[in-house]
Amino acid sequence: MKAGLDIGTSLVKAAWNPSAGVTRFLSTADLALVDLFDRLHLEGITHLVTTGNGQIDIPALFLVRPCQADHLAVITRGVLAVMPSSGHKLESFLIADLGNSFKYCMYRKKTGRTTELPFRNPIGGGWLQGISRLLTIDDLADVDRLAKSGAAPDILAKDLDIETAGTVAGTDVIAHFSLADAGTPLEDACAGLLQMTAVSVVRDFIYQRHIIRMAIDSQVQMLPPIFPVGTLSGRLPGLAGLLKYRLGLQLFFPIFLPHSEYMAAYGALLEPES
Repeated sequence: MKAGLDIGTSLVKAAWNPSAGVTRFLSTADLALVDLFDRLHLEGITHLVTTGNGQIDIPALFLVRPCQADHLAVITRGVLAVMPSSGHKLESFLIADLGNSFKYCMYRKKTGRTTELPFRNPIGGGWLQGISRLLTIDDLADVDRLAKSGAAPDILAKDLDIETAGTVAGTDVIAHFSLADAGTPLEDACAGLLQMTAVSVVRDFIYQRHIIRMAIDSQVQMLPPIFPVGTLSGRLPGLAGLLKYRLGLQLFFPIFLPHSEYMAAYGALLEPES
């Protein structure tokens, strides 16, 4: 039996189908790498199909085969497999890979291809994890939890122009953390981190809006839905809520699939036999 393995720079994730037929998922966010391999061995896994750009030592008891497709195409394969069971049938869509850094791509059924968009964003999961450690928070789930009771110490457009209050323009962030000082509560700092992360993703899509329109149909006003995937998409509900809110303000439509953080591992599991 085989498993798909997504080897990232921070985490390793696995997906496999036991005899019962229900796909199972596992991540080193929840257990040590050695324990993950022990679990796969106990499940009867003998073959690993790998994707991702991380570097790990895989026990010799597994036969390893790298995916032939590039990483974003593997993620797309996972999304295409899960999408129908979630009630979606789309001719084209966008993917936001919210991993160590943020990457974006577009899939069109007409061509059957996944095309990477030109923007990559270093303000990603690695940045968020690093800043969180500076705040002495090791687990990003704690950042998400604390942010729920905080308020981002940002200056918004409505703070400078009262006439924009209650409008989309008024929600624009003018300066992240501009209101922070030595007495800023940890909860507010965490809220600021999540807001900066979400705004960063939104601006990436705004900057690439014309590229997306040209690729699909210059006459189409509504852009294809966005599937956020990767660790940050599935483990931080507060960030997911911010992404839905801020992407929605700009007329983007995000869809969070079940097990969205495992789309690369699931896509690797579905890699055709060579």
